Amino acid sequence: MKILLRVILAITLFVSFDAAQSQTSWNWSYTNGTNLNASGTLSVAGNALTYEPVISITGTRNGVAITGMVSLTDPSFSTWLYDNTFQANPTNVSFEGLLFKVGNAGSVVNLYYNNGYREFYDTGLSGGSVNQAVSLHVTAVPEPETYALMLLGLGLVTFFSQRKRAQQS
Repeated sequence: MKILLRVILAITLFVSFDAAQSQTSWNWSYTNGTNLNASGTLSVAGNALTYEPVISITGTRNGVAITGMVSLTDPSFSTWLYDNTFQANPTNVSFEGLLFKVGNAGSVVNLYYNNGYREFYDTGLSGGSVNQAVSLHVTAVPEPETYALMLLGLGLVTFFSQRKRAQQS
């Protein structure tokens, strides 16, 4: 009985861990430590174990809504260097970076990696740009399957624990 319980527990933990590793949604945030705060959620096309295309991004930058990714084929940004990819481990955006829109006034942000994380913010106005170092933090968003497997495991542990107590009395 003990062996069966251990096998079921091991399988449940393995499947839960495997599901957690194949996340497609990630919470992110970055700051420059003084006057810049940005956070939100991004979704990638795969498990992000290697660079994967970012499908969507939501959130805010200094209280202003992020309104979406800039398409790789957008002719307005043909001279910009960006690839809109993300890799989870190590948490990283590429040298080319993520290019996304902020607000409705044509402002864009390019979050990229070049000897540290950097943000290039362009207001869409002549001379209105800032390039600064930032600290990026990313965590996986657990999917419902992860919670279901964890609950299944806890239920099995409880079931076998109560069954063992009943047999001993």
